[in-house]
Order: sequence, then C-alpha cells, then structure tokens
Amino acid sequence: MLRRLPLILVVISAAAGVQAADWEVRIELPKTVFVQGEPVLAVGTVTNVAGRTLILAIGEPDGFRGSFSLWRSDGQPGPACADRETIDPLGYDFEEAAPGWNRTWRRNINCRAEPGEYLARFAVSSEGPYVQAGSDPQDSAIDTWSGRAESETVTLRIVEPAGEDLLAFDAYQGDPAAHSEATLESHPTSTYAGYAALLGGPWDLDPVAELEIRGVYLRTAEQDPAALPQMLRLESEQEQLSRERARLLAEYLEARPDFVYADFMRLELATRLAYLGRYEESARLCRRLQSTARRQDEAARAGELLRYLAQNGWIERRR
Repeated sequence: MLRRLPLILVVISAAAGVQAADWEVRIELPKTVFVQGEPVLAVGTVTNVAGRTLILAIGEPDGFRGSFSLWRSDGQPGPACADRETIDPLGYDFEEAAPGWNRTWRRNINCRAEPGEYLARFAVSSEGPYVQAGSDPQDSAIDTWSGRAESETVTLRIVEPAGEDLLAFDAYQGDPAAHSEATLESHPTSTYAGYAALLGGPWDLDPVAELEIRGVYLRTAEQDPAALPQMLRLESEQEQLSRERARLLAEYLEARPDFVYADFMRLELATRLAYLGRYEESARLCRRLQSTARRQDEAARAGELLRYLAQNGWIERRR
C-alpha cells in the first residue's frame, strides 16, 4: 500500500576523489528537530553522474552497498549509530549502472539517541576486485566500481518529550515506538501515535491500486459460486478496514494537523473515503493536497486519484 517517504529537507553532496566523483550522493530527512524516541526516517539516494556505465558488484561482504551513520556533533560519547545494508552473502551479482542510474535506501537511523545535536550522513561503498563465481581470478577479474562516496552531513536535534509525548515516553520505558498499538490506544494524540497510525512508516501508497481491489472478492465468487459466503466475509472485512482506517486518520489529523506526515495521512484518508463511496469528501481532500502539499509526490498522487474518480463518473469532471 505504501510508496515513498514524504520529505522536505534535501542535502546534496559528493565526496572528494575520483571514485566519489562518479556519484551524486544525497541524504534526506523530513525535518531537523525530532522528539526523543521518534523514528528518524532517512532516505539516501545515489545517482551515476560519471558520464559512463559503471559495473557494480552487488553482494556481501564487500560489494556495492549503502550505509547511514548518526553521531553526536559535540564529540561526547553517544550511540554512534551505524546502519549498513544487509545483503545475501551468497556471491555477487553484477549490475550495469548506466549514466543517470539511481538507487534509494530508506532507514530509521535513530538508535535510542539521547537529547542533543547530531550529525547524519549517507554513503555508498564497494571493494574489489571481483570475479565470476567458479572462475580463475587470474583470468576473469571484472572491472567493477570500487571506492566510497559520501553525502554531506546534515545536522538534527533530538529534544526531550513534553506533554502527551512525555506521558507515552514514560509509560513505555523510553521506547513508545516499540509499543505502537498500546501507544495508539493510550496516547492517541502523541507524536509516536502518528507513526503507529501509519502502520510502520509512510513508504508507499498507490490510491488507484487500492480502489481497484474493491469488489475483487465478489468477482471471484462469480467464477466460483460455492465460495460466495467466504468472499462476502472477506469483502466485508476489507470495507471494515477502510472504515477503521478512515476514522483513525481523521481523528489524528484533527488533533495533530502539524504532524510531519500529515499530507501522507490525508492522501490515505482520501483513498479510504473513496473506497467507502464517499467520493466528494475524497475529492475535496485531493484538491487540498494539490494546492497545499509540501511535496510534489503527494500532490501528484492526489491528482491521479481525482482523475480516476472522474473517469468512473463518481465525481463531476472539472475543466
């Protein structure tokens, strides 16, 4: 259901050196101030700007990989978080990265950091040389890219929780994100509850695909009438899920319209409302996103949903 992390801060850099100059490396965060215990959802991207095709060896322990790091800016002892991509260690796959090729990594890079100022960075690296499995290294070395390229560092602050956030933080021993269902029930307006409401994180959402599954169980029953009772139950469960999600999202948005992923929540709410046949309400949310969303991605997908509703005659087409 989920597609891309909404972000507003973009930092762009390429490290010095011949190998590093082959890549544009970026790290993105949704904001610069986080509450202690709040997920720090980071996105790292790398783009081939070398002007030539690069051969990548994908595989552990030393193939092409991405990693995030987070450390205190004042040099004081801290978590020194490092998150490295985990790859299947069974040999290498070789991939051609043509000019403009890009790849994205997404991680929560907060490892129970204490309040303070931190620096974060994303890097890609690879070692070599590499050979085809079972081949003689003397005869079959492959000219793969090796080296390290880093983004610039971004500065972020982690602050102490207050109000409802502090109640949730204390109730769950400093880790309310690990008790998402309980936090959502007992502290429904806290920052942490917002992430719980998003079911693990706003990575992707395809509104049109969500609507297209409506009625799929009943269409299945047309082919197999004996399955009708089961299909009716499944169809009912899907509808109930949309009702519950619509209620949850609407209530949280009313309490916390400033939540960092509020636009994403509005996009899902518009999708759920459309699933329930509340087309005009859905359309109003979509039009709002088109004009006020901080990221083009949410605005674009709201437009896709609007067009889908109009094409099916559920709302009036607008010129």
